[in-house]
Amino acid sequence: MRYLTILLIAAGLFTLQGCAGTAGARAGANTTDLYSAGTQLDDDNIEKKATARIYEKHKGNAQVTVTSHNRAVLLTGEVIGADTKTKIERIIYSVPGVKKINNLIVEGALASSTSRRTDAFITNSIKNEITKNKSVNAGVIRIVTDKGNVYLMGLVTRAEANAASETASAIPGVLKVVRIFDYID
Repeated sequence: MRYLTILLIAAGLFTLQGCAGTAGARAGANTTDLYSAGTQLDDDNIEKKATARIYEKHKGNAQVTVTSHNRAVLLTGEVIGADTKTKIERIIYSVPGVKKINNLIVEGALASSTSRRTDAFITNSIKNEITKNKSVNAGVIRIVTDKGNVYLMGLVTRAEANAASETASAIPGVLKVVRIFDYID
């Protein structure tokens, strides 16, 4: 029984470690985010609630990733139908705690699983390279990749933003790097 308990705890920790996923991966293995734990909890709740509401209302005609950082929401992905993008934005504003929305959803065909795997590979490659860069506090940067477009979020200095952007743009497959940073200098 003792070994089963240890195994279950280890499995739970492994599962929790992977929860960030490709959608909003933090660059550093140990998050040293400058936002409070309460703000980070709010961001997690915003992402979960918004994703569930979008899935409930638009299953089959929307493939949207919700990433929240300091209560600012980044929406990426695709929708079928021009009005769906607006409806999703309304859903996000109905989630408690949302301060601002960067709605970068595009209207068109939903991304293939191959495209999603490529985006995941790009995100992981950027994450690994940024972690190696000693001039960047990697734990504060969120990385989102959608169809080769990379979105960087976090609370950073301008020097860190420049270094992270340069690192991301050097990764094969990256089409564009979009900076959505909050600056501390």
